[in-house]
Amino acid sequence: MLLQENFWDLLCGVLSKRQNILLTGLSGSAKAFMLAEILKKQNRKILCLMPEEEKAYDLARDLQAFIEPGRLFMFLARDFLFMKENLSTLEVGRILSLQHCLDHPRQSAIIIATPGSLIYPLPTPSAMRDSSLLLQQGKEKEQREILKKLVNGGYRRVDTVSRQGEFAVRGGIIDIFPLGHKDPCRVEFFGELIESIHRFDINSQRRLGKDEGQVKILPADELYGDELTASIFSYLDESSSVFFDEPREFYKQFKRSARRYRESLKEARKDGKIIREIKLLDSEYLKKEIEAHSVIYHAYFSSTIPQVAVASLQHISQKEMEPFYRQYETLFARIKEWQGKGLKVILAVKSRVAREQIQQDLSEQGITGIAYLDQVVEKGFSSSTLQAALVSESDIWGKKAGPTSRKKPKHKGEERILLEDLKLGDYVVHESYGIGIFRGVSQVENSGITREYILLEYAGTDRLYLPLEKVDLLYKYTSSGDKEPRLNKLGGHAWERTRKKVAESIQDLAEDLLQLYAHRESREGYAFSPDTPWQSQFEDEFPFRETPDQLKAVNEVKKDMESRRPMDRLVCGDVGYGKTEVFLRAAFKAIMDGKQVAILVPTTVLAEQHFSTFTERFAAYPAVIEVLSRFRSNSEQKRIVEDLQKGVVDIVIATHRLLSRDVKFKDLG
Repeated sequence: MLLQENFWDLLCGVLSKRQNILLTGLSGSAKAFMLAEILKKQNRKILCLMPEEEKAYDLARDLQAFIEPGRLFMFLARDFLFMKENLSTLEVGRILSLQHCLDHPRQSAIIIATPGSLIYPLPTPSAMRDSSLLLQQGKEKEQREILKKLVNGGYRRVDTVSRQGEFAVRGGIIDIFPLGHKDPCRVEFFGELIESIHRFDINSQRRLGKDEGQVKILPADELYGDELTASIFSYLDESSSVFFDEPREFYKQFKRSARRYRESLKEARKDGKIIREIKLLDSEYLKKEIEAHSVIYHAYFSSTIPQVAVASLQHISQKEMEPFYRQYETLFARIKEWQGKGLKVILAVKSRVAREQIQQDLSEQGITGIAYLDQVVEKGFSSSTLQAALVSESDIWGKKAGPTSRKKPKHKGEERILLEDLKLGDYVVHESYGIGIFRGVSQVENSGITREYILLEYAGTDRLYLPLEKVDLLYKYTSSGDKEPRLNKLGGHAWERTRKKVAESIQDLAEDLLQLYAHRESREGYAFSPDTPWQSQFEDEFPFRETPDQLKAVNEVKKDMESRRPMDRLVCGDVGYGKTEVFLRAAFKAIMDGKQVAILVPTTVLAEQHFSTFTERFAAYPAVIEVLSRFRSNSEQKRIVEDLQKGVVDIVIATHRLLSRDVKFKDLG
């Protein structure tokens, strides 16, 4: 154990004296393990500077296994200002990182940053603190002052809030969707008195829960305002440390990010965009800020070691964990070997059943003193320097974790049950007995043998004891509504009738689909004309750079439109990934051929948002766009329906109102 004490004592001693150390040889989960150990021993903040975003995400994934939630923050590169359409998770992460430093300056945490995240200057900590807004029920606050602070803090005024960073005003009510909050809050006034603060649902607009005494509104943009003279280092306590991974590559990417920003500014100006230019931080400023803290420099290869002043240079002897592929004898022999060398052995096994099984197997081999992690680690390691050997589930069992293979694979789309994911009172579905309630795991003795069983409660006083190894017979109960399901009765016929009814419904649906697709195959659709010059002009006006997948979707949709075969295509993508632009271009192509376009959306809020987007994009073209929703009066709806029949309206955006019998088109494309 002498080597372990020397390394950790040396490392912690250097950091406590605010000196620097240079390490080589770290990779994979060993890097996260070492940082987590430093966090425990030093109890301070660590700013991790990673040269690439991919490496930043890899480190964050590995760190989640070693540190508790709420101690890991991501301060990554944000979008260029003029490309910003809506608040992104990257910007939210940046602001939450800064706010944590302000609220908990001496609380231990790890903040991961990349080169592109550090090119922008930030407001000073005092300015950032002043930009927060605290609203308290029963206190007076001028609405004008609140609105001014929201706008100055980067919040966007809309008709109806739908995402973080937005606010809406209706008389004596201000709806705000604060940064980092799950639901928006509604602030109701009586004069200047804050009478009520409560959460509400963005879809139904209905109240959620009781009144809240107060709500803290963080700024929605850390680059808002003119006083940008600080950096993230200004927010760190002087006792914080910096882990600087591959410094040479980091500085190279830092300069590249700054160059990309300047090139984007030039391109935007060529397109006639009025934008705000920010004076970026330079590498000399960054270097000075880094050197003001105790730094752990790291380069995997000694040949890439930067020219820096350090108190010590240490090579980490470490290698990736070998795969065991269920060869337990080899695994047990290796564990004994590690323990003989004084290494701490850690098994990272998330599944409780698998963890208990391996514990029992090790106990039978007389192996003790093993530490366990109930988290997923991608790949383990062994290190004589760190005096630790970490073995992951994939190291032991391969890609699919678990000591035994499942006897019966489940169909795609069905949710697999893991005991650690179940809470007492959860509804589950047994393949043979139907819906029951999970009541925990019980030990039952039978013929002198004690075994563990999953206890399920059914209708009346019925109970089912299911052996742990039969957990593959259970599925999670899911429902689209909030209504509690009716429990089945053991020995009854209700569940069998339900299964039979569902099977018949599936058969009917399959037959309907076959008939529908046979009908579609036999019909000939309208073949749209090739792209016009206006189409190219419309697409060139898109203010953002298309992603490869976005361009692929656009091209395939237009190819379908130019074919006589009726289109049957589903475009999928996360929020903010450009699905709307795909449909905008398809809609433009349709109206160029004199066809009408109908857009069906699930909510009134979404209808209004799409109407705003379409109106803005089609502003320079003679297209008539209307929206049918409850926000339109009866007379307006009647006029729009009549114009649709006459062919006056080119594009209509609507909720289920579009499916009404009175809605008819002159020539729907």
